[in-house]
Amino acid sequence: MDGVEDHFRLERLRVDRQLEEITAQGPDPLRLASLFGIDPKTAARYINTATDLLVSGAEDHAARSLRTQASQPLQAGIDHSGSSS
Repeated sequence: MDGVEDHFRLERLRVDRQLEEITAQGPDPLRLASLFGIDPKTAARYINTATDLLVSGAEDHAARSLRTQASQPLQAGIDHSGSSS
């Protein structure tokens, strides 16, 4: 592996760790700044970016779920258990 790949791997690990901390402990820029040794304004920017990513990811997931549900035929009122009622 070369230096560029190492840099991107470390950067990805750092970002993943910060995102994990934000989701686990909440969006507290002072805590994040203290934990990672970064400026509180930088921590606030990271939190805003993480929040945007989480919201857009949730919206994408919801849209995919709706598309999947819409593509499946309605099965209302059909008993698939094999028993008759």
